Amino acid sequence: MSDFDFLKYFDLAKDLQDSEDEASLRSSISRAYYAVFHEAKEIISEIDNYEKIPTPSDKINIHWWLINYFRSRGQSVIFEKLRQLKTIRNQADYDSLPHISKREASSAIIETEKILKLLKSVK
Repeated sequence: MSDFDFLKYFDLAKDLQDSEDEASLRSSISRAYYAVFHEAKEIISEIDNYEKIPTPSDKINIHWWLINYFRSRGQSVIFEKLRQLKTIRNQADYDSLPHISKREASSAIIETEKILKLLKSVK
């Protein structure tokens, strides 16, 4: 595991959500998602043996594997919220349209806070 505190991505996401430029708003959403993604990986490593988490060499989409992990454990709320946040992150990172607004960035921050709380309850 990395020594880097990936929750710092969430701090950055919160800072960026109030920006005026769309690149910062898109980055806010992306950093919020990756904060949750890495926190979820950390929690899975505490629940199960870390070696079970796929690596890029496994040719498995780690993002969907991680999201489905929570569904397979009966954590349907976490599963659904992660799925939704990933969809928003994909739009922010890959889609030139639609325009990303402050409202979408703020919504992603709120959802990230909810997911992080839910993840803490899984530990």
